Amino acid sequence: MLKRPITDDEIRTYRDDGIVCLRGLFDGDTVDILRQAAEECMVAEPTDLTMEIADLQNKEGRFFFDTFLWLRNEKCRRFVHDSIAAEIAGQIMGSSKTNIFFDQWLIKEPGTLVETPWHHDMPYWPVLGDHICTLWLALDPVTADSGAVEYVKGSHKWGQRLKPLSFSGKTRFDEDLPPVPDIEAERERHDIICHDLQPGDCTVHHGLLVHHAPGNARADRRRRAYVTRWTGDDARFHPHDGVQHMPPFPDIEKDGRRSKNFFTRALQTKVPAVFGGNCIGQGKILGTAGSRHIQSHIDQRGLSQILQPGIAHRVESIRHLGRQGIGTIACSKIDHDRAGV
Repeated sequence: MLKRPITDDEIRTYRDDGIVCLRGLFDGDTVDILRQAAEECMVAEPTDLTMEIADLQNKEGRFFFDTFLWLRNEKCRRFVHDSIAAEIAGQIMGSSKTNIFFDQWLIKEPGTLVETPWHHDMPYWPVLGDHICTLWLALDPVTADSGAVEYVKGSHKWGQRLKPLSFSGKTRFDEDLPPVPDIEAERERHDIICHDLQPGDCTVHHGLLVHHAPGNARADRRRRAYVTRWTGDDARFHPHDGVQHMPPFPDIEKDGRRSKNFFTRALQTKVPAVFGGNCIGQGKILGTAGSRHIQSHIDQRGLSQILQPGIAHRVESIRHLGRQGIGTIACSKIDHDRAGV
């Protein structure tokens, strides 16, 4: 449950500027657990999704970059399933449903001067829509000299997708798109905003908002950020060449073909659903008419008879099957007026 309601002004700020800062919504226990998760992930066996950006650029320091942690780290899984993050994202986007896309570590250790280039997120991903956002949660005090993110206010309304730049310094994205403008050379032309953050503060930014982050020039402070990416009502799966690699998950139909990309089936449907959190969270409320397609995400074997369209349900139990998705689920009906509609 949120410590306080998301205000109309905060929702309006997100819509107008593409970025909103939310202070102190995540408590100290959550921050401590995620700090522990960061240490676990940073010493774990690397996967093909793990990158050491400073090493790849032959620069000093350590910029740890890893994705889809919730599929292999229990603390991250619990955050995605049970925290307030999905509720925050859904309210800020104005979406009747909230689906996890992926989570990510962006950790710049002290003295790591590697910059994150100016970019916006969506062209990296096989997804289109307006209800796509990033929740950037600070686990350390964050200031301009330790790598606070800068955002070009309103750039999500420029009406174009810009060519992705590789964080690793190697060209991997070849979609024919216009380049990102040279923001540094024309800073005076843009309204650029940067938020100092305390642990437990977060920002939420739109998938098309242009942003970047400097290196961490502090010798005495880490910059640990746990990032979760969320999608809502109008998000659509759009696989194509030249986007970020996604790990395997149940097949998703798109344009008459099948894809092995990791994605939720809920992204393909126009049927609305309302969640009391994340759609696969244990103990969360699973919505109304969207229950059938939610079940196809939760259980790739298609046990849709568990959930009845038009009736809200509560998840009673879930068995997690790691990288292959969610295996079994048991639900019970609840009163419609408790579904958060």
